[in-house]
Amino acid sequence: RDVRVSSGRGREFSLDRHGFTLVADAREHIDFGDEGQILREYYPICCELVRRATGAAEVYAFDHNVRSQARCTAQASLRGGNAVQGPAFVVHNDYT
Repeated sequence: RDVRVSSGRGREFSLDRHGFTLVADAREHIDFGDEGQILREYYPICCELVRRATGAAEVYAFDHNVRSQARCTAQASLRGGNAVQGPAFVVHNDYT
């Protein structure tokens, strides 16, 4: 069946009611082509954002995928890290 998809910006969503929330969080640029910068800078940012949104005492970031059709086709890898993956064409969860 067809499903209309639209922007959620400007709308209120809650974890308890909707299972997700949108959080405004302006950060300096992260170079997603650099594995070290992702691990050093982006993981702690993500953990803090989740901690604030949920009230969790402990939050651990432990894995990520960088996706880019062009970089995947070129068989690119992150500097110091994993191969770049192509787009995911279906909704999925890597950890069930």
